[in-house]
Amino acid sequence: LLVLGIIRSKSASPSRIAKALDELGLTNATPESIERRIRHIENDTNISAACCFHPLAKERLAFGRPRELILIIDPTTQEDHIVMLTVGVWYRGRALPIAWMIWTGNKPLKGDGFWDRVDSLLDVVAELLPVSIPIIWLADRAFGSPAFIDLIADRGWYYIVRVVKTTRCQTVKGLCRPVEALTPRPGSRDKMRGKAFKKRGWRSVSVVAYWGKGYKTPLCLVSNLSPNYSLLNLYKKRYPIEALFRDYKSHGWHWEQGQVRDLEHMERLLVGICLI
Repeated sequence: LLVLGIIRSKSASPSRIAKALDELGLTNATPESIERRIRHIENDTNISAACCFHPLAKERLAFGRPRELILIIDPTTQEDHIVMLTVGVWYRGRALPIAWMIWTGNKPLKGDGFWDRVDSLLDVVAELLPVSIPIIWLADRAFGSPAFIDLIADRGWYYIVRVVKTTRCQTVKGLCRPVEALTPRPGSRDKMRGKAFKKRGWRSVSVVAYWGKGYKTPLCLVSNLSPNYSLLNLYKKRYPIEALFRDYKSHGWHWEQGQVRDLEHMERLLVGICLI
């Protein structure tokens, strides 16, 4: 009922969902009664991602017997109330959600709190993935840190992560410079195998940088895959998660108008949205 109502109303608002379901004529109940049913669904403690969504995600990830999976991780917010960290799988030019974690916004995480949450989410994802196939993670600059790439590498996965242009890298011959130095002008590109993250401790990585014409700054990537310009094309597959977030919000289900603010009710609403 919740999923059908969201699809029909293009909204996460209980009142709009109820109105849309009433227009379908599926029940003799009044819109007010339907709205109460929707709110009861959002109150139902038996509805959780672990029960209602993860089994489906696990089955579908294994269904096509993929040779590899490309996973994307990125955060978004519901206004300033809630932060949602989402993992999506790249599929035919789209990002399909498979797992997420939410917490209250406007409350800075102390110390390593953010990376502890990332670590917990990665544990959830690991249980959903098919065994013995390559997993490649894509992430933007917020994850361009040893704290993240260590979590990925320690699990035997691959990563391609964007870093800020001032990140220091070192060639095998010992030359140390910021990654932006690999691309001194628009239209230039370079690649290398060496080390990165001088301030936080060197990590052995591949570095690929490209300064596209018409852009103000270069795109700088680090990876534990071999240094190859094909990493640039792989990284492009990160962008569909931005479209996924637009689906949640202004271009789709209007998540921010869902009248839900507490975390427990939000989890159940997100189960409905992600099942779509």
